[in-house]
Amino acid sequence: MKKGIPLFAKLFRGSAIDKSTIEDLDKIYDFKNILFIIDRGLFSTDNLNIFSKNGCTFIIPLPANTNEFKKAMNDLSYTGEFIYITGKNHTRVQYMERVSQMEEE
Repeated sequence: MKKGIPLFAKLFRGSAIDKSTIEDLDKIYDFKNILFIIDRGLFSTDNLNIFSKNGCTFIIPLPANTNEFKKAMNDLSYTGEFIYITGKNHTRVQYMERVSQMEEE
């Protein structure tokens, strides 16, 4: 098994709403034990459920208009989240951890 390379790429219409494309991918591919690194445009509860099933995990920037972002900002609660700063820009990132199958054995 090769590691460190993308598994696939798929093009969508430029006019497609980003977060609506994931359900289509979930129907086509049977993702298992994948770490998804996701653009904030794909943030939705339904998508996060897809990205976290079958042993999959994810890293996604939190959009500023979400409750998760507001909670991180108001309560400074960073469990499952962290701040990424580059130059004058910053963003909150949410992630989910899992124990690898090798660690469980």
